Amino acid sequence: MTNILLIALSALESGHRPSAIGPAGEVSRFQVMPRVWRAHHGGNPRSDAEAIRVASEIMRKRTRGEFVDNKKWYLLWHCPGRVRRGTVTRKDMELAERFERLAR
Repeated sequence: MTNILLIALSALESGHRPSAIGPAGEVSRFQVMPRVWRAHHGGNPRSDAEAIRVASEIMRKRTRGEFVDNKKWYLLWHCPGRVRRGTVTRKDMELAERFERLAR
């Protein structure tokens, strides 16, 4: 995984704010759901190093170490269940396209 993907993800998810908390309780600059954060033994979500570690682990697991294009990478971050079920929405795709532009 390249740093540019994490930079783009941080920009899109939180505007690079380490203390961001999402409407569903998401934490860190990458807006990780609390149960997922805990499952990856996340420490302080405001720690850049910890947030990068957790986000990287999540994406290694979700991509299974395989190469995926930037849009699919983001979709696996944003809505992995819908990707698996083949029910990705138009809004999901719009976000993936925005992510792809940021990751260039």
